[in-house]
Amino acid sequence: MRSYQVVDDDANHKEIQLVEKTLQVQGQVSDSDKFTATDLIATVRMIVNSLFFVDALKKHRVGVQRASDIRTPYFLNDQGDYQQSPSFDFNVTFHREIRLNTKAVTALYPDIYRI
Repeated sequence: MRSYQVVDDDANHKEIQLVEKTLQVQGQVSDSDKFTATDLIATVRMIVNSLFFVDALKKHRVGVQRASDIRTPYFLNDQGDYQQSPSFDFNVTFHREIRLNTKAVTALYPDIYRI
């Protein structure tokens, strides 16, 4: 969106763009008998997809898109063991506003001649 509100010689130029950002949530657990990293990430994913979370962000003019499926890659940890590192992504959308210092044009005198 682009808008102008001319005051004297200032155009008060404002542009608003819809921005989309991808966020990644990743989890690891050390020394837990109760929950695995995948259990915790699945719980966080449920929260991100919940109506409560979506409504809370909407109040701040941030939109939330559905979270992706959980990925469960493995990596080699400090002890030389393979450890799971589950993660998922979700997108948020919001508006970003910029104000430009634009002078207003009050008159235009074309100087076009036929050749």
